[in-house]
Amino acid sequence: MTGKKRAAQVSFYEGAMVGRDAELNQLAELMQPLKDSKFGGIVYIYGNPGIGKSRLVHELTQQQGIRTLILQTDSILRKPLNSFTYFFNHYFEQDEEGSPDDRKTRFKMIYQELIGRIVSLSDAEKRVKTIKELNRIESIIGSIIGLFWDGSIYDVIDPEDRAVVTQLAIKEFFTALSLTEPIILLIEDIQWLDDGSHAVFEILTRQIKDYPLIILACSRFNDDGSRPELSADDDVPHYDITLNELSGDTTKVLIEARLGNKTDDKLAVYIKNRTEGNPFYTRQFCLYLREIGVIMLREGQYRLIKEPTDIPTDINMILIARIDRLSAELKEMVQIASVLGREFGVQVLTALIKLLHTTTLDNRTAIKDSEIRTLISLVEEERVWSALTEFKYIFNHALLRDAAYDMQLRARLRSLHKLAGDAIVNLYTDDKTFYADSAHHYEQAEDWDKARQYCQKAGDYLYESVKYDEALAYRQKALSITLETLGEKHPDTATLYNSIGEVLSDNGDYDKALVYHEKALSIQKELLGEKHQDTAESYNNIGMIHLYKGDYDTALAYYEKALAIEKELPGEKCPDRGCSYNNIGHVHSVKGDYETALAYYEKALAIQNEMLGEKHLKSEN
Repeated sequence: MTGKKRAAQVSFYEGAMVGRDAELNQLAELMQPLKDSKFGGIVYIYGNPGIGKSRLVHELTQQQGIRTLILQTDSILRKPLNSFTYFFNHYFEQDEEGSPDDRKTRFKMIYQELIGRIVSLSDAEKRVKTIKELNRIESIIGSIIGLFWDGSIYDVIDPEDRAVVTQLAIKEFFTALSLTEPIILLIEDIQWLDDGSHAVFEILTRQIKDYPLIILACSRFNDDGSRPELSADDDVPHYDITLNELSGDTTKVLIEARLGNKTDDKLAVYIKNRTEGNPFYTRQFCLYLREIGVIMLREGQYRLIKEPTDIPTDINMILIARIDRLSAELKEMVQIASVLGREFGVQVLTALIKLLHTTTLDNRTAIKDSEIRTLISLVEEERVWSALTEFKYIFNHALLRDAAYDMQLRARLRSLHKLAGDAIVNLYTDDKTFYADSAHHYEQAEDWDKARQYCQKAGDYLYESVKYDEALAYRQKALSITLETLGEKHPDTATLYNSIGEVLSDNGDYDKALVYHEKALSIQKELLGEKHQDTAESYNNIGMIHLYKGDYDTALAYYEKALAIEKELPGEKCPDRGCSYNNIGHVHSVKGDYETALAYYEKALAIQNEMLGEKHLKSEN
């Protein structure tokens, strides 16, 4: 065996699409450049939730037979490059259950499959160039989904350049993929697209006229009625398609398709008025009316036998009513899963349910894994969600997930989010890639201590991975929680100011970094006093910023302040004092005073050799 069978593409759609022939024909015409091996530009598809944007694209791809790659945004976790992380995790089949080594093996196998397809290109020049580029960017693409290799190309890229290099690598990947077959890049819900992904599209759409690729961008309208757009240059071709409500006649066709028989005009008009011609709303409303028994098949037609009271006022209320009619066990299962997002892993859901059972007060018998699997399958039969793989499921519509989530009290949601965070921590204790997910759930649980802890852990992990933009976002989030819960005058606040300054400095934003390090110093001097190691560290940080800015005398003054503090601390020799000697030596070196620099370097080396040993990286420095 070379690996598990890849999951087939999931389809959530039943019956034929109705009422969108004109839009489908327009989309089909816009696919013509792909047939000519050319870039097709950006096609925006706008409409309200449930109006049929994704269904229209699905129908197009089924009709045209064009490979469609989905880049899903997230309304809550708007992490940098979130939509591309989503795609690459699916493309390279990165199972949550797999170990880091298993995930790397799977990644490399699928990556080599792509290169193998490029080998068969008839254009020799393009073949050689593309294979060379794919080999060059392999570790960069892997880094997007948390896979790293010591000594790789990604490892040696200047940290300040990694964001742009990653954006370029994503472009190279998709253009290479398009050479194997024409592709549609489908971005769902661009109104939630993060800034990092916007930057990728700006680069991706440049100078690709000879690549058979087209971008379909689905979006709701903004609250003010405006239309979200991708970042792209003015000369990039773009087209708009707006989906409006269905007409009365078309709605009747949809109703009859949903119910499986003819309907009389009175029922069709009643449903049309209630759903305002929204296809998804119409389908769900039909199911609702049948479930509550107010429509009946008589003389070959469905008729409204009595007008129901307390009719739900919108699609969300209809979906809530449908979920409410499930058995108690299935309803609870759907609600619990909704906390994990539109997609969820069976392993996390199982762990979450078990934790919930152990924390309830009714002393129920512990639930078994097999029982949970059975319930998941029963919910699938109710057309609430579908299996993506053996280990992962997806709600059949984002509105279904939202309804299941919204029907729960805030107190219960907080409790479930806390348990979700605990479940992820317990399952993936040694996997740092899950720190961000834990942080999200603890935030939603308003467990501010753990939220701060895991935001900081996520920021530290991303900083270690040299993903500075993402590291900055999580460290700033940790700072925001810390300020709210512990206040400005707290040692943890100072630590976070320093860690944010560290990221900004490595990103080359020295002026902002200096502001954060100075805030940290101010807190430490007030709370800890002048003669404290943390204060000395802040002096060193500020000295480093001035060094980077070329202000050597100011840098030297701060380094000497740090050293003066460290000399008065307990212990005649310490590694931190060795670092200060090294810093001061470096300033004298760049100023050309090599004898003084040498004297300080030798002092640093003596301390490092004694404290850290001869065989240590700092001693080599």
